[in-house]
Amino acid sequence: MIGALYDASDWADLFEVHQAYVLSPAQVQESIERLAKVGYVERDGLHARLTGEGRAWVISSRRSLFMSPLKDWRQFEVEDRIVSENEPYLPNLQKLDKDFFVNRGKI
Repeated sequence: MIGALYDASDWADLFEVHQAYVLSPAQVQESIERLAKVGYVERDGLHARLTGEGRAWVISSRRSLFMSPLKDWRQFEVEDRIVSENEPYLPNLQKLDKDFFVNRGKI
C-alpha cells in the first residue's frame, strides 16, 4: 500500500488500493491512520497521499520496506509465543471441551 501511495502523482484512491492489494477496508483504514498519526500521510475522505516527510521516509526506509527477507506478516502469536508458518498448529487439548463432539451428535 505504501508503494501505491508513493507511485500516485497526487491523491491515491483508497478504494482502488483496497481492490488492487486485496486488503480489507479495516486494513486500509488502520494503515492510513497509523501513517497519518506520524505525519507521513494526509487523508481526504476516500483519498490519501504521502506528505513530503512521508516521501522522504519511504526513500530512506525503502530497503526495509520493500526488500526485507523477513515476512513478519506470515507469523502470528499463540499464547504469548510466535508461531512460524512452517510449524503445525497444535491446539491446547486441556482447553477443549471433551463433550463437544459427543454433544454435536445429539443435535
